[in-house]
Amino acid sequence: MDKRTRFREIISILKNNNITSGLTPEKLCSIITELGPTFIKIGQIMSSRYDIFPKEYCDALSQLRANVVPMEYSEVIQILKEQYIDLDEIFLSIEKTSIGSASIAQVHKAQLKNGENVAIKVQRKNVYETMTVDVQIIKKIMKILHINSIIKLIDLNSVIDEMYNVAKEEMNFEIEAKHLEEFKENNKDINYVYVPKVYSSLVTKKVLVMEYIDGFNLANTKLLEENGYDVEEIGLKLSNNYIKQALGDGFFHADPHLDNICIKDGRIVFLDLGMMGRISNKNKSLLKKAAKAIVENNVSELEHILLCISTTTDSINHAKLRDEIQTALDKYVNEDITNINIIEFTSYISKILRENKLSLDKNIALLMRGICVMEGTLEKITPNLNLLLVLSNNIKEESLRELFSKDVLVSKGKNLIATANSINELPNELLNFIRDINHGETKFDIEMANSDKQVNKLEKMLHQLIIGLLDAAVLLGASIVNNQALRWIYIALAVIFTIWLLINMLKDHFHNGY
Repeated sequence: MDKRTRFREIISILKNNNITSGLTPEKLCSIITELGPTFIKIGQIMSSRYDIFPKEYCDALSQLRANVVPMEYSEVIQILKEQYIDLDEIFLSIEKTSIGSASIAQVHKAQLKNGENVAIKVQRKNVYETMTVDVQIIKKIMKILHINSIIKLIDLNSVIDEMYNVAKEEMNFEIEAKHLEEFKENNKDINYVYVPKVYSSLVTKKVLVMEYIDGFNLANTKLLEENGYDVEEIGLKLSNNYIKQALGDGFFHADPHLDNICIKDGRIVFLDLGMMGRISNKNKSLLKKAAKAIVENNVSELEHILLCISTTTDSINHAKLRDEIQTALDKYVNEDITNINIIEFTSYISKILRENKLSLDKNIALLMRGICVMEGTLEKITPNLNLLLVLSNNIKEESLRELFSKDVLVSKGKNLIATANSINELPNELLNFIRDINHGETKFDIEMANSDKQVNKLEKMLHQLIIGLLDAAVLLGASIVNNQALRWIYIALAVIFTIWLLINMLKDHFHNGY
């Protein structure tokens, strides 16, 4: 279809749906579905931008994944023959019915000549070319209707370009294959996470061949429990791993809905890594601080962080922004953070950003969307589990690990040794000072008796103070850590330091004859 014909088709669909009479979320989804794969994909990406579009529209657009008509089997085979010289020499069989159909591609189960079961992800015919034409037409329509001048809050041209770039990356399956390999490497030490094998030699830009995973769907909690799985444990592991992805690896699954995750042989399997996000080290640190600020109800800190991860072309009314953030915290955050509705809170914060003409970094926005999707996933399997609480506990444990890490302990040990040496040298310094006084080499004329005794007493007091501070630090660690084994280690250390302190105090008591 040429550009002119496609333009007329789009205009006709918009006219038939009487777009000028208003656009409800449901009506928008219906129009997008009718417009085809390009618009469906852009609609899916739009659903992540709570900071740009109202929540009700984002929520509606997030359902678009379920409304895609599958390609005919003959069309799938035709595309495969275009990608491989001799299809019959690679695959023993390919199932006719797809196991999943989306706006860009659909998936079929197949068997290789060696008997291995695989999943073939096949890109829709001409989807890239169609999307390129459609994006050009969208921009032309926006110009004709003066949409950018009507909606002054955001630059829709830039938004469309950003979404198009995201979609283009998803349409290159060689990139997704690399995502799978990177994700696998990041999780190689996590025994409860499994990443499907990629058949690199069979991957092209339009076809992805990977290991077929026949696992349990997360949505079927009853079936999981019947097969001996603890859904609460699955939910906690899923939460911890997602936090690791975002704030540890800085490389996260941006669409962790129920159909993209399954359970196989006791392990969590992440599927469809087309939509991934990256978080810089700077932004990881800021997001950790943001979580802490939310829990502590620290409005100033949260405002500062939001400004750091956002851009604006207008001046900021800081007093207004702080008031609105305080309202959000008062409304959604209380002493029991397990009751926080993350989806509602995130949407409310996004509304604040939108009204204050602030636009989030695209990867932060993608993560916010991912968090909301993950929270929805967790709600289906473990309703009592709160992602923010898990995150808060992770940050506490990380802080303690840093406090008692090898490097930190070595550094603190060196400082303590240096301090002790300084203390040991103190009596000699005082004695030299006294000798100078006796020889008349100073301007002071004072008498200092028993200097060694006083300095030794001071030295012992400082030693006891250091031990007491270590004792307090360990007890603090024991009080906030969630890991039971680690807590007992901290308590044992506290007991040792306390006994050491008591012994030293008793030795001083008897030595001084008190």
